[in-house]
Amino acid sequence: MSTKTKMPRALLALTLSSFAIGVTEFIPLGLLAEMSNYFDTTLSSMGMVVSMYAIGVAIGAPILTNLISSFTRKNQLIFTLILFTLGNLLAAVSTSFNMLILARVISGLAHGVFFTIGSIIASEVSAPEKRSQAIAIMFAGLTVALVIGVPLGTFLGKTFSWNFSFYLVTILGGIATFLSYILTPKTLKKSEKGSLGDQFSVLKEWKLIKSYLLTIIGYGGSFVLLTYLAEVLKNVSGFGSNIISVLLLIYGVAVAIGNIYGGKISDKMGAMNSLKLLFFIQVLAFGAFYFTAKSPILAIINVFILGLLDFAIVPPLQMNVVEVANEVAPKATDSAAGLNIAAFNLGIAGASTIGGIVVSTIGVRHTPWIAASILSIAFLMSAYEVSKTRKNSQVCTEV
Repeated sequence: MSTKTKMPRALLALTLSSFAIGVTEFIPLGLLAEMSNYFDTTLSSMGMVVSMYAIGVAIGAPILTNLISSFTRKNQLIFTLILFTLGNLLAAVSTSFNMLILARVISGLAHGVFFTIGSIIASEVSAPEKRSQAIAIMFAGLTVALVIGVPLGTFLGKTFSWNFSFYLVTILGGIATFLSYILTPKTLKKSEKGSLGDQFSVLKEWKLIKSYLLTIIGYGGSFVLLTYLAEVLKNVSGFGSNIISVLLLIYGVAVAIGNIYGGKISDKMGAMNSLKLLFFIQVLAFGAFYFTAKSPILAIINVFILGLLDFAIVPPLQMNVVEVANEVAPKATDSAAGLNIAAFNLGIAGASTIGGIVVSTIGVRHTPWIAASILSIAFLMSAYEVSKTRKNSQVCTEV
């Protein structure tokens, strides 16, 4: 049987893996208070379970992927999923805060490698005309995780114990590993081993550096609030645990919708023009939440709007890097796009750390306007790039 005919079954394993990884990445957002009480540490310190995971992703995507590049594609995938499963098991049995942080770094490393390798495998097992669709199906696991997995995991974690959710993800990881072993073809091409220097050579291009900075600031800025969103809903809006789980479900649905329309807006307006518009609306929405969080009804509406916006910026941010790479480093677009995955997670790490400082100094109440302030920097950066491009176009027209 050919590789192509195994495409649907191989994608099943990849999508389940993507779902499990998505749950692991975001599940602490709804369980920080429970984890903080269990480990007898401050809420701001517990924000490290988000930031250290993101650092693991940023390291894993370019570095660990390179270290295991001598493996076959299938063995790379199996190794990554075993690492992911062990990381979640370690988190579930953690008896100390440092042990939990180590577990989160390990899981993050697996995340970074998985989406680098998984995209390649999804493409290779598909017919040429269906490769983009196959990659989209794999990434749909992340969206489903936000819509269903995270709210359900939050509910179960609050009902039983925070580590109950990590045990469930461990089981999911084991199932994903088994399915990947039996469904992923052995005939996939072996990766071409290159040096880390080759991967990071794109950082010599100033235009790409600016694009990565925009990703770090623009995507990361929202996580000053999102890392502590459940705590804002609890301590400022006054919602109970069960209602917070429902609100996270609403947020997840909005994320799924926003991600789809973010891509459509980017295709219609162009990456940078759409980012300018979306960042501007984000600044307004996050700034407004500082005030609306006090009103339960307005808070629910605002949470939905935040969800629409937070992942709507992902497609244009990634497309912006690809467009710039095609212009300044056409032979290294894959490396450039891969480093942007690291940039997304460096943004999360930095923003969740800033959020922790805000929580420990002036209080969780102030995370919305701090997030809005950071996002305003992203808006100004994108507005400048749009203005510069327009001026350059006018000069070319006059010439």
